[in-house]
Amino acid sequence: MTTKGEALISGLDQIREGLDMIAKLGDGNDLVKNMIGSQAGAQRLRNVMQEKSLVFNLVLSMVAARNKKLTEDTVKRVVTDFLDVLFDLSRPYREEQEETESDPI
Repeated sequence: MTTKGEALISGLDQIREGLDMIAKLGDGNDLVKNMIGSQAGAQRLRNVMQEKSLVFNLVLSMVAARNKKLTEDTVKRVVTDFLDVLFDLSRPYREEQEETESDPI
């Protein structure tokens, strides 16, 4: 069983890792390119942002603070949809199965 202190330290480590990664990139476009260029990177972002995690709650709070008119459910949907889009864009353009089905040979 994980204690609250251990969860907090783990969450802070995840934030630090994310900030280190962002600091190594040139601009916001580089971050998005990194996420959609690597399925592992997109999956890692989804895993870090899983519901009930410190990082997920931090992001929800920051988005909600930016626009007070949004309900908590709307903010959750926006963040989750954004993560899903990054993950979908990181997938190969053509699935191997589709390629074999379309070959006339």
